[in-house]
Amino acid sequence: NTPSILEIPPLILTIIFEEALKNAVQSCYAIDNKSCFTIQIFLSPFEQGVKLLITSPTSLDPSISPWMPGSTFQKYSFGMGLPIVDYFAQLAGWNCELIENNSLTSFALEIPNFKTVTDLPDL
Repeated sequence: NTPSILEIPPLILTIIFEEALKNAVQSCYAIDNKSCFTIQIFLSPFEQGVKLLITSPTSLDPSISPWMPGSTFQKYSFGMGLPIVDYFAQLAGWNCELIENNSLTSFALEIPNFKTVTDLPDL
């Protein structure tokens, strides 16, 4: 039931996937930088598209609003990663969220259509 063809803007998918995965890895290393962690990546059907789930054995910091610009626990970070992810997801008509459950944090990205037409803004 998984779609065999999805026409999506590769730049937007790369930015979103890379930032979500980087956040999961950094959160694991913040717990213990000498341990091994398992980060799971799942793809499943969603409407006529696909749902991507990145799950890490971490918990969200309750003092941080991760979708707000400047929110970070990282030293030397501007805290703009997830706000940028949210901006590009909305631009493409996708939905993303963070879900915490039983000491696991999941980043979920729903890409509902086979084809997403996006005009990127002038940079």
